[in-house]
Amino acid sequence: MNKAPAQTFARLIGWILTIAGIVGFFYCASFEAGRHVPSEDVFGLLSVNGWHNVVHLVTGLIGIRAARTWGGARAYSFALFVLYTAIFVLGLAYGTDRAVLSLIPINAADDALHGIIAAAALASGLATPAVPPPTLAAEPAR
Repeated sequence: MNKAPAQTFARLIGWILTIAGIVGFFYCASFEAGRHVPSEDVFGLLSVNGWHNVVHLVTGLIGIRAARTWGGARAYSFALFVLYTAIFVLGLAYGTDRAVLSLIPINAADDALHGIIAAAALASGLATPAVPPPTLAAEPAR
């Protein structure tokens, strides 16, 4: 059976986000909240803390699971588009080097990455038809 673009995307971004969430805990595992949340920059670029890592882990694990089915992957792509667009817009609204909702540290590199993830999620969702094509096995014998 052919894999939908959304299935490939969900599996790929799912693993990337899951690994990013795990790696992030090695940099900063603090769940403190407030005006100045503790955070560290992964590879000197992306600000993370415990909450940020959990968001990556949850969205990543859901993506890995959603990749199993055509419809699940398509729905995941559109849901990820909505979520990461919201995070992108909140990041821009809060400005750089701030904590969104006093929980999740965001910097300019995070904003860019969240925008790219949102755009890729939308593209993969739109590239995947709502109904999978019929398989050859389903065709009647001649």
